[in-house]
Amino acid sequence: MRISVAGFFAGLVIFAALAVPAVVAEAAPAGCAAGAPGPVGAEVYTILSKLVAAEYGSEYELILLNDRTEKWCINSPLGALFKQWPGLKQETIDSLIVGNSGEPDLFERKFDLPAAYALISEQEFIAALQDSANPNWDNFDSTFTDAQGLLTFSKIGFDAARSQALVIFSNAYRCSGTTISPADRKIAFFDKTGGPWKLVGIARGFRAR
Repeated sequence: MRISVAGFFAGLVIFAALAVPAVVAEAAPAGCAAGAPGPVGAEVYTILSKLVAAEYGSEYELILLNDRTEKWCINSPLGALFKQWPGLKQETIDSLIVGNSGEPDLFERKFDLPAAYALISEQEFIAALQDSANPNWDNFDSTFTDAQGLLTFSKIGFDAARSQALVIFSNAYRCSGTTISPADRKIAFFDKTGGPWKLVGIARGFRAR
């Protein structure tokens, strides 16, 4: 019996196609598009609310907050933090660095503050200054009456046990001079060993890029 060569190879191709399982691409979960701001947990709002209350209290009628976190911008070594806070863990610093290397988080109106507050975008902030190269702070004051400036936070870095936390922050106002953001950043250290989150202290003077 003669077997067609073409028919033989066609049969092999069909057999191989049936034997190899199909690979199906896994669809991304709804609402998790690449590059989209991540969700912010309740614990983050608790910590940041305590920080704002400690720094500004009810001194201002309006607290102005950047509506998203700032990516990593520190250009100073962080080793001095261990001297200021001997109980600080290396993993907490590592978490702060790694967590702020990606996309920013977008805040919602979930802060608990002692005064009225507003979340604004960087575009709204620049619009109030009229010119990012030569900011008009008088116009800013007219637009956002009795605001302390624009308060911007980083993402929070936690240790593995989530018993301590670090957050970078800054407040842009007239002291920023001819730039729309200050040259230095502050770092706040929180601890919740055996109780609720407490502000341990604030380290200042960390140069930004």
